[in-house]
Amino acid sequence: MCHQYGCPSPFVCPHCYIKIHIFLFLIHVNALRDIYIPKGCKPKGNVFHVFRLLILYHDPELCTMLDTKKITPDLYSMQWFRCLFASSCSLTVILSMWDLYFQHADPFMVFFLALIILVNGRDLILEMKDATKEDLIKFLSNMPCALEPDDVVDFCSLAQYYSLKTPSSFKTDFLKALYGSQCEKTPHIEPCSVSQVSKQIKHNVRHILKCRLLKIKIIIKT
Repeated sequence: MCHQYGCPSPFVCPHCYIKIHIFLFLIHVNALRDIYIPKGCKPKGNVFHVFRLLILYHDPELCTMLDTKKITPDLYSMQWFRCLFASSCSLTVILSMWDLYFQHADPFMVFFLALIILVNGRDLILEMKDATKEDLIKFLSNMPCALEPDDVVDFCSLAQYYSLKTPSSFKTDFLKALYGSQCEKTPHIEPCSVSQVSKQIKHNVRHILKCRLLKIKIIIKT
């Protein structure tokens, strides 16, 4: 059965079939996979600890609301990261998005694309504060489905804008922990990287928030 949002076909339709095979081809090119697909894309994986704290930095209100509902990023964004939105968007959108994505050659771009999805829909998400957890997760998961081909350039530009607004240490500190060979048989690395990433980025976010508060106090005094 075709799981593409809005696709009525009882089987995998031609467009979805093509899209799946394009992505599978890219996955088999190990260099692309290791550069652009973050490690730990699994429930409670390090990817989602980092993504949650990125949301916290840019939109504390939205992050707090999702935390209150006990909705962690892995519950709605796992497929976004695992296949760079291929399972959520139309073929035309994906081809345009990947074209820009690989031109920028920034492995962290998926984090900021995911962030833009949430930021653009934050008002609708906040209005759903009384919805059930299941309904909210379904809504969040399907948000990328609304993207149209004409939206892609602005979508990627906004992602770059938020990337520039984020301290450069976000990328430099966690590049090795989040990206690289996913075939290495070193079981001790994964649990260690989860703890390291979570603790380090929490420290960075606290430091940044303190700096923001200090600037606000200085402005008020002057």
